[in-house]
Amino acid sequence: MPAPAALSRQVFDWRLVVAPGLSLAATAALKILLNASHPPADATTRIVSVGIITKLPYLVVIEVAVLVVTVQAFSVHRLAGLPYPVWSTARRG
Repeated sequence: MPAPAALSRQVFDWRLVVAPGLSLAATAALKILLNASHPPADATTRIVSVGIITKLPYLVVIEVAVLVVTVQAFSVHRLAGLPYPVWSTARRG
């Protein structure tokens, strides 16, 4: 059962507000460090941090879906002759 929204509870719980904020901050920091722009990562982070994913099998399904979409995007871009962003050791400035 998903966790209820922070404002729908009788007693306000700051953890339900702070957890998404901290997890989004960590995701943003990693994207900056890796020089990677990927807005769907923020959505995935929010889905997990607000408690929608409550069981391990659900987490496995969402991670497999992310992997499938990544492989599909990489393949389609390569087949079309378009450069797909991949990490390199050289930093763009």
